[in-house]
Amino acid sequence: MKIGIVHASPKHGKNSTESFAHVLANMLPEHEISHLRVKDARWNQKEESHLVECDALVLCFPLYIDAVPSHFLFVLQEWEIIFKEMHENKPKIYVIVNCGFFEGEHTRVVFEILKNWCHKAKLEWGMGLGIGAGPMFAQAHAGDLNQRPNAVLAEKIRTMADVIDQLETADTIYISPNFPKFFYIHMGNLGWVLQAKKNGLRKKDLHVKP
Repeated sequence: MKIGIVHASPKHGKNSTESFAHVLANMLPEHEISHLRVKDARWNQKEESHLVECDALVLCFPLYIDAVPSHFLFVLQEWEIIFKEMHENKPKIYVIVNCGFFEGEHTRVVFEILKNWCHKAKLEWGMGLGIGAGPMFAQAHAGDLNQRPNAVLAEKIRTMADVIDQLETADTIYISPNFPKFFYIHMGNLGWVLQAKKNGLRKKDLHVKP
């Protein structure tokens, strides 16, 4: 089976979207995987053949104001036209969205947006995976996926991989860290302090108004 994994983060280099996409790809070793990267609204149209030949298409991107990143929205509008003109063998759509919020449920609205897009493009919706605390999981996943906090991430991505493997449809899954929210906020605040020190600033400099 041919599976297209779309990396639609506007960030260049290593990012959370890339991390989760590769974890999923590694869980589907028996399939032919194509990685399509969409960094801006001018996507590489030479990859259209990969797009239309896929049995499953996995859209991976970060949440931007409860919605799709603007550059990818333009691309989806182009893809909508392409898929509408196809009369058979259309890919089934799966989506992984990550956000910086603690609760994965913050991605709920964007899945409704993508379901509406599927309806307009005459595509079949497969499943969504909403990942809260995305940057934290992305940084941690380089370690043992069987250890906290990675274990919950690995379990849910494995569930999605199994659904894709059978081209099935399943309910959207939301992931949040399995530790208290206050600890996540504390670590986030500590991260700002550490970044300030790396740039020659002090903690009190973070509160200076321009």
